Amino acid sequence: MTEFETLRFAPFSSAPKVAFWQAVGDAKLRDWRLDDGARAITGAYWPGSSSGGGARLELGASSVSGGAGPEGALAAPGRLTLVNTVEAFRSRDKNAFLADAAAALADAMDSGAAWERPEVLAGFEVLAFADLKTQKFVYWFAFPALALDPAARLAKSEPLASLGGDVADRLVAEALASVAFAFDPATNTILTLAAAAAVDDAPRTLVFCVADPATAQPGWPARNLVALVSRRFRATAARVACIRATAAESVVLDVALPEGCGRGAESRGVGWEPNAAGRMGPRSVDLAHLSDPAELATAAATLNLELMRWRLLPDLDVDKLKATKCLLLGAGTLGCAVSRNLVAWGVAHVTFVDSGKVSYSNPARQSLYEVDDAAKHKDKAVAAADALQRIAPGTSSKPARFEGRVMTIAMPGHSLAGDANAEQDLADLSAMVAAHDVVFLLTDTREARWLPTVLAAAHDTLLINVALGLDTFVVSRHGLAGQGPGKLGCYFCNDVMAPSDSSKDRTLDQQCTVSRPGLAPVASALAVELLVALLHHPAGGAADADPETPLSQRVDAKARPLGILPHSVRGFLTHFQTVLPTTRAFDKCSACSDAVVGAFRDRGFGFVAAVAADPAHLEAVSGLTGMKADVGDWEDDDDDDF
Repeated sequence: MTEFETLRFAPFSSAPKVAFWQAVGDAKLRDWRLDDGARAITGAYWPGSSSGGGARLELGASSVSGGAGPEGALAAPGRLTLVNTVEAFRSRDKNAFLADAAAALADAMDSGAAWERPEVLAGFEVLAFADLKTQKFVYWFAFPALALDPAARLAKSEPLASLGGDVADRLVAEALASVAFAFDPATNTILTLAAAAAVDDAPRTLVFCVADPATAQPGWPARNLVALVSRRFRATAARVACIRATAAESVVLDVALPEGCGRGAESRGVGWEPNAAGRMGPRSVDLAHLSDPAELATAAATLNLELMRWRLLPDLDVDKLKATKCLLLGAGTLGCAVSRNLVAWGVAHVTFVDSGKVSYSNPARQSLYEVDDAAKHKDKAVAAADALQRIAPGTSSKPARFEGRVMTIAMPGHSLAGDANAEQDLADLSAMVAAHDVVFLLTDTREARWLPTVLAAAHDTLLINVALGLDTFVVSRHGLAGQGPGKLGCYFCNDVMAPSDSSKDRTLDQQCTVSRPGLAPVASALAVELLVALLHHPAGGAADADPETPLSQRVDAKARPLGILPHSVRGFLTHFQTVLPTTRAFDKCSACSDAVVGAFRDRGFGFVAAVAADPAHLEAVSGLTGMKADVGDWEDDDDDDF
């Protein structure tokens, strides 16, 4: 450089990583929502090196979270303004945006804040819009600086070693920890900028040092340091040391400061970064092609839930839904429909239990299966879990867990003699009921619902029943211990007959469980909605039943953010109507009564095997036998699953 030429500065070059934009999208989705106020973020840069890299400002995931930056890097404070629409980004007054940032910088210089916190000399702003559906981001970085008008001029440039070899090494070491500081040659001491500001003749006696990210020309922090010194001391000259990666690459500049250089009360701001074409304009990044399709699918599904939470359901607990473990007993029409609704709510842990295989009649009604599954004789539980994993895989760091277990559920009236796996199946099923948060009981027959009901009562696990007739359905939840003596009844509490083999002496049409095609999706949706509503009640599954409530009556949004919590929903497609009856627990219930649950706890498999061999044993244990003897003969005329 020749003497007294205009001193030129190298601006920062933004380098946001993919992880930065992913963190921005996640924060927008979960925390910021529609709030488009400026957010504090942090960039990282290093003292420059002739080996390359330039004045690079790097941003990663920690830039958003506030975590530690890269090792050895200096932190640059920034602000991200993330607007809600691309129109808002386009219409934002960019001149005013930068002018506001420059005014804030000037105020920090004049108030002393920049002397106390010299990192503001490397500050930056980002104006951006995030299209979370397509994973596209439009952004523009600004590195605010005050226009040096008239321009600063370079009088002389010397190697840093001109201050002394030991001094140069000390200053390089200091620059790895401080953005800017001062050195007093007379006393051979390093001063903070705040201490240097109190020295009246500082421009003549001190060397102002800055960690310089640039190489050939001084970088942007040096530019703001020159303005800072000029505004504070109104001097005509100053010495500025640009400290880079090594002492050999660092220089000391004698800078001439013409009258008014950077001192105007209304100093003009500069600093918008050119785009990749070298013109003034924003940049964009598309992360869709960089992400695994499974990651994108999960992000898009999560977005649907978060959008609900932003405006309509602020109390929606997405994390609780995701963590809820659901056990689906039955992987048929109901199991497929329930599971699809669960993953739509963000549930990421579903276990299927079924002993059957996919048949050719299944794919038309059961949404998780294809004809190829039937041709390959796949187990329903396994095929359902595999299909759900393809539909809602989760992320690489937090994969969804969908599992299929092939096992038989013991039933009253179906002898276990000769079934070598029966005892182990019972132990496994009991462990699964205890390990899950909710059990969906979705089996075809009434007797298949008995053992899971007993297990849920024994483990005090929430259980939701869904049962179908031809054009009617029932969705019900059973009571939990938290409801006290008047707890809600289970599926069997209205019955005075123990369940037994419903297929015995029945013709094919009498054994048929086919219903109107729309019935299972309707009933399954209501069952899942009931669960979600329960999860948002302070008492959870132990919440008492609400009666039918007129549409005109306001629902307590605090305790019931998703609406009322019935005990059961009975629907009738013939009239397109539902009713919400409530049944309290029956002390002689064949499934949830204290006597039956106690017999299971005491005798375990022996009790279940006895009931499987003879349902009359169940009636004797529950007290139904004695009750019926007191009032005369009873006849079971129940012809359907109800």
